[in-house]
Amino acid sequence: MKKFSIMILATVALTGCQLPSTGNNQPLEKWRNYLPEKVSTENLGANQGMVVFYRQADITGPAVNIYVNGDYQTSLLNNGFSPVILCADRNLISSSFSSNKGAGNRINGVKFVSPSHQVTYIKIRQSSNGSLMFERTEPEQGIEDIKSLQMQAQTVSRVSSSSCNQTEYILDAKLLNANATFPLDKHSYKDVLPEGKRNVREFAEKIKIFHPQAISKIEVNGYTDPVGSDSYNQKLSERRADAIKETLINEGVKLPIKATGFGESELLVKDCEVEYRKNIAAKTQCNLPNRRVEIIVYGSEL
Repeated sequence: MKKFSIMILATVALTGCQLPSTGNNQPLEKWRNYLPEKVSTENLGANQGMVVFYRQADITGPAVNIYVNGDYQTSLLNNGFSPVILCADRNLISSSFSSNKGAGNRINGVKFVSPSHQVTYIKIRQSSNGSLMFERTEPEQGIEDIKSLQMQAQTVSRVSSSSCNQTEYILDAKLLNANATFPLDKHSYKDVLPEGKRNVREFAEKIKIFHPQAISKIEVNGYTDPVGSDSYNQKLSERRADAIKETLINEGVKLPIKATGFGESELLVKDCEVEYRKNIAAKTQCNLPNRRVEIIVYGSEL
């Protein structure tokens, strides 16, 4: 399994998430950290992956609190990033702006896959109405983006990876953009676009590298945006998952594959309809992350 590391010198001067202020309108506490930091997969257990959350300078508002499976991870300021080791599984990620009023959003979020020994880059985005959302970026883009950012170390993460004792975990995964995989409203194997077939073919070759006994199951999960009826979207997601399953089989994957459609039940971006009610083109673009097919390979290293 390929491993890599990125050496980063983080020089940060950051204030904590909104704290009560003194009479001079200054925070009660302030941290200044100069930390040589290594973001690396070298010391990860086989059943662990890493996620790097980052926030660029285009977010308006205070620190963004990040939660993983309900546990506090970090409070991201502009031009900051925060790595965390997670179990190689589907992890619930949620966020909210720092505030002195009540607890943060630990429940309402989205699930992202964290494969074994891999780094997943998740960028904080903001809609025009100020809502926060997550965007998974390709590793090459994520590495490039964080080069100009500073690692945050002003708060203590409550996320623990010590509970990663599962014997079956995510060995690898592939996220397929539905727009690059299927024409509009199409869903059969014969409809799969050349780019989609190429992406599936490349991932099929990765699957075949694993020893067959190392893989316990393969899942293909289809998702849609919320445009259209619930029943239509459910059937569309099921048929697209079936089409990608057929593509994997035709590319020589001989292991059992389970195809499931989730319809519009797990949206990555949730407010496109409200934000772009009168702009169909903008709404379609906003919903792009929601239209996807996910291939997940479960098992354990031999």
